[in-house]
Amino acid sequence: AVHESYTPQMILDICTDTNKTVVFVVPNDQDLGNLERIFPFFNHTNIPVLRFDGWDCLPYDRVSPAPHIVAGRCNVLSQLLAHKNRPCIILTTANAITQRTLPRHILKGRVMSVKTGDVVDVSELHLFLVNTGFRHTQTVREKGEFSTRGGIIDIFPSQYDTPMRIDMFGDEIDSIRSFDVMTQKSLQSVDKFIMCPVSEVMLNDDTVASFRQKYRALFGQSATKDDLYNSISMATPYQGYEHWLSLFYDSLETLFEYIPVDSPIIFGNDTQTSISNRLTDISDYYATRLQDMDTGDLGVSPYRAIAPDDMYLNTDALQRYLHNRTVAWCHYSPTPDGENLPITASVDFTATRVQNESVWDALKQYFIKNNKKTLIACDSVGEMERIRNLLLDTGFQVTEVANVNEIGAIRGMGICVLRIGAGFDTDTYSLIGQYNLLGQKTIAQTRRKKSAQFIMDTGTIEVGELLVHHTAGIGRYEGLEILTINDAPPRLFKGGV
Repeated sequence: AVHESYTPQMILDICTDTNKTVVFVVPNDQDLGNLERIFPFFNHTNIPVLRFDGWDCLPYDRVSPAPHIVAGRCNVLSQLLAHKNRPCIILTTANAITQRTLPRHILKGRVMSVKTGDVVDVSELHLFLVNTGFRHTQTVREKGEFSTRGGIIDIFPSQYDTPMRIDMFGDEIDSIRSFDVMTQKSLQSVDKFIMCPVSEVMLNDDTVASFRQKYRALFGQSATKDDLYNSISMATPYQGYEHWLSLFYDSLETLFEYIPVDSPIIFGNDTQTSISNRLTDISDYYATRLQDMDTGDLGVSPYRAIAPDDMYLNTDALQRYLHNRTVAWCHYSPTPDGENLPITASVDFTATRVQNESVWDALKQYFIKNNKKTLIACDSVGEMERIRNLLLDTGFQVTEVANVNEIGAIRGMGICVLRIGAGFDTDTYSLIGQYNLLGQKTIAQTRRKKSAQFIMDTGTIEVGELLVHHTAGIGRYEGLEILTINDAPPRLFKGGV
């Protein structure tokens, strides 16, 4: 058992102590995002942390998973193959752990390094991009896309946050620069970058032939009239064709094949229930597809579903993968038959707020009595600045902390940007969550807000974040600035670009 907010530190400690890759499985995508977001604060040793998502579509769906999701999955698998002996942390979900993916031998060797000064055959580069799943577009905006305009080649590899722009001079790479997907303007020079596959289905002569043969064997000669069959026969991607992944290869593998056999696997709180529900959903969706085939679906191309075991792990298969591995089940409440880490919940000021007393005075009294380093985890940069000013007004000396390694240098009260639910106490420091101090934040549901409420809500927005304005469209938040016009009362309005 471990306190929920302390989970990243627990995972890092296990990885450091064992010097092995650690897999941590959470119930769903929301939990995965929350965990990934707070990890950098605890990871001061820079252990690689890889996020391995499941597909963001339903089993047996007619739509494909999002391109950036698939590209991210391929990137993680490629990194695991390239750095077999490098300990890392893999954060994943119940959906992802039970889903099959392309075999290792397909990914091996499918990596290209591009460097300034290299002599490149543009046609071979184009062929590599197509064969590894990149999509040709007019304008590159998402991972896994590329475009060509004369001697300019734009590519968005899966392992980078920004796309790359190659400027060719004849058959030589003259320069490489990253660029902004919104403005399409170049950002900074890059010496080299690496590309790996961005799709789990790589359409080539071998995979197309495999699909055609298996599709006919499963569904008969009449299935050759299906839109899916004809599209793949022409090596053209078809919406949702990933749901027939097993037909493209001799066999599929899972994340387990890509990690060392001695890697500890930890299942987070409620993950076991999520896995059970997931397997039930898969069976239900498959049964529904079979029923649709029996009753017919006029006007829609037939959906000929393959067996669940071809695409997903069932309970028995999952247990076989976990057999003889180090496996732990993590809970957020103490358990009588397990190990309970000595991490307790931090102080909470709910009673103080209910009695309409000053939380800042109560915090000061707590600080005086507490013999450990103390810091407040704030939801955003804006909230941190607001809390900093309130602490200064209360008489605190304030120290801003970037990561857990800086806690020892705190003078007075520490503050940091760390969006957690509730804080915790360790032997050496106390981390108070903003929720513990100020309570759950509520945002009005009405479309129009009073100015005071509007200003308070902007504290949850990070400077630099993209926003959508209901009349002006997309912009980038730059903060608020006091504007006075013609001696009128000050108005707080200055925002996006």
